[in-house]
Amino acid sequence: MAKVLYGVAGEGYGHSSRSEIIGRRLLEAGHNVRFAASGKSLSYLSPIFPGRVHEVFGLQLVYDHGAVQPLKTIVQN
Repeated sequence: MAKVLYGVAGEGYGHSSRSEIIGRRLLEAGHNVRFAASGKSLSYLSPIFPGRVHEVFGLQLVYDHGAVQPLKTIVQN
């Protein structure tokens, strides 16, 4: 079967939860799946797929009153 490298955005849990479902289906189909993740996705997926999740650099967005702060995000990262 195929070798799959699945990159997952690290902000929030929406991407992570969807990736979990797709990752499970790919594994059930016999594919060799690895994940590249950062932030919350890394901590969410690592215990679900032990040994298959690899940490990569990802921007950590900075928020102020619910709005992304582009300049602060650049400075922090």
